[in-house]
Amino acid sequence: MGGIQSNAQSLGFNSIGQLSTQLPQGPASDSYKLYLFVNIIDDTQGTTVYNLATAITCMPNTTQTMAISQAILNQDMSNSYMDDINSGELSRVSQNAQILALQLNSLSSVDINQMASIREYLLAKVTALSISDVNSIIVTSSALSAATTTYDQISTTSAVWISVFSFLWKFLIFAYFLHI
Repeated sequence: MGGIQSNAQSLGFNSIGQLSTQLPQGPASDSYKLYLFVNIIDDTQGTTVYNLATAITCMPNTTQTMAISQAILNQDMSNSYMDDINSGELSRVSQNAQILALQLNSLSSVDINQMASIREYLLAKVTALSISDVNSIIVTSSALSAATTTYDQISTTSAVWISVFSFLWKFLIFAYFLHI
């Protein structure tokens, strides 16, 4: 299970005990395999981790990724992805931004300036989300991490904002744990 913790990403959370999520593609360097685990945290911060015994393979869907990329570049609101990314709902926006950002890394047919525009769009949507607790910080930071893995495809302004958000999130997490 090489590198499972170093590549761990939060895909969502909820308080009613059920979670449905879309999985991102696995890394090409590991034949698109994903190693899944669920970290269950209760109201008293007690945790249980459940590991799925077998890796699953999640291949990139380049046709869908290209269609979504074009929808963003053309501001085509008829694409269902645009409903999700414009919803303002934390889990929908962060999950879709994270998955698309990871899939962009597998595309070679998109111009670097277009990639930068798509990443900037995703960053704008993610940084506009309301952050209310530690779980929302974790989910949002996972989306920001995925969107900024390729620094030559984001603007200097976005890089500065990412640094500011990173500092604020570390401070909020520290303050949260002091409060417990």
